[in-house]
Formats: sequence, structure tokens, C-alpha cells
Amino acid sequence: MNYTFDERIIKILIQNGWYPDRFINIDNYRCLLEEKNYYLNASAEKFFHILGGLTIIHEAYSDSNETDISEFNPVKPLAWLDPKWVSEYYEKIIRSQLCPVGIGFSEHMVFFVSKSGGLYGGYDNYFCLIGDTVEKGLLNLFKGHKFITLI
Repeated sequence: MNYTFDERIIKILIQNGWYPDRFINIDNYRCLLEEKNYYLNASAEKFFHILGGLTIIHEAYSDSNETDISEFNPVKPLAWLDPKWVSEYYEKIIRSQLCPVGIGFSEHMVFFVSKSGGLYGGYDNYFCLIGDTVEKGLLNLFKGHKFITLI
């Protein structure tokens, strides 16, 4: 059930409290998502078990000499995210259900994991593919910064 992360990502994750074979209880996330009518797909469930609850300080998108923070839990996005917006706009574009898994970019972007395991980001009318797998997505989020704009 583990991911195969790039060594650079492992280093960043370990610096921020992650450890190999991490597997946390996600019952609280499951309840929150159900309350807001989000589907906890198997890919998002895996993401939460392995990365849930982590706050990651990493290289900023706009300047590699600056830092940004990504939080991997659904609490904040669920507080302000409209599920109808997600289903009517973002999910229609990729034709797949999305589960909110965290926030980043000064809390402007919500991160999602699709049923197929892709990592996406969205805020308002902007929606992008960060990586077609969580592993590629984290590498791109923390290091590459080449998101594919979908809208």
C-alpha cells in the first residue's frame, strides 16, 4: 500500500514528520467527507493513510529560494469548498470523482486525488493536473512546478 517516492521527496517528507510505512487512522477524515457528501475513493484513502495530517514546508512555486506550505488533510477545504462547484466544474472536466485532500499556495489552492490516483489542484476558475500519480504529483508540487492547466 506504500508509494514509491523519489529520493528528493522522501527527504522533504521525512523533514516534515513522515516516516516509511506510515499508516494513520483516517476515521475522522472519512466522517468529515461523508458529512459534506464527498466520495472517499480508494486512491484518496491511501493518500490519507500515508500522508494525512502532514504539513509540508517545501520549495515555493514562484521562487525556489522561498518556501510554501502544503497541508494534507481535508478539514480546511471542506469548511469552505462547495461540493456542487467541484462536481459541476472540476469533475466534469476529468470525468472522474475527486476527493479534497488538502490545501497549499497560501491556502488558495485545494488539492484533490481522483479515483484513478491523479493529484489535482483547483481554486475558483483555475483547475490543473499536478501529476497523474501521487508520486509524480508530489515531485511536481515540491520541485518541478509544471502544472497542466485544465481550465
